[in-house]
Amino acid sequence: MPSFPNYRLGPIDNPGLPCSPVVHTHTPPTPLPAFSIFPNPVHTTMKIIPNRQFHGQALFRLNSITGKVALEAVIDPAMPATEVNVQGLSAGLYFYEVVCEGRVQRTGKVLKLQ
Repeated sequence: MPSFPNYRLGPIDNPGLPCSPVVHTHTPPTPLPAFSIFPNPVHTTMKIIPNRQFHGQALFRLNSITGKVALEAVIDPAMPATEVNVQGLSAGLYFYEVVCEGRVQRTGKVLKLQ
């Protein structure tokens, strides 16, 4: 005869309750980056949204693959979002960085489509 496991034993830490209502995760939630930049890939306009309070203006810089600065825009902390027009750029891969308070807060890649 095969032996079948008993699935009705309940949780190990609380044998009186068949279902434990407590759910616990040991990993803390991942914080948002300092700035959200979207959409990616982009056709005409990118949005830059600060996720934290910062003091002073921030600088958004878009570099081509060769490292040449293709576009720069100032991010105003009083505005909830900043739109950057990239329609004049040629299609391709670009690297961006956001500099705020003397430090690079965010870097990444963006694909510009025609």
